[in-house]
Amino acid sequence: MSTSVRSQSGIERGPESSTQTPSGTAEAFDSHVYVSAPSHTIFAVTFTGAVGAPVIVTKKRVS
Repeated sequence: MSTSVRSQSGIERGPESSTQTPSGTAEAFDSHVYVSAPSHTIFAVTFTGAVGAPVIVTKKRVS
């Protein structure tokens, strides 16, 4: 539960979440994409989230 709260807080912060959660690459990338990316990318995050975090970055960059 603690991680969930931190994740939500990180989403608002953005870059801080990425640096604060080195262990959770998927979580850190998720929050970062949520902030820097529009709702369209959010869908990609949920879909790519099952595949891997690196794919999210590539998809976001292409978009």
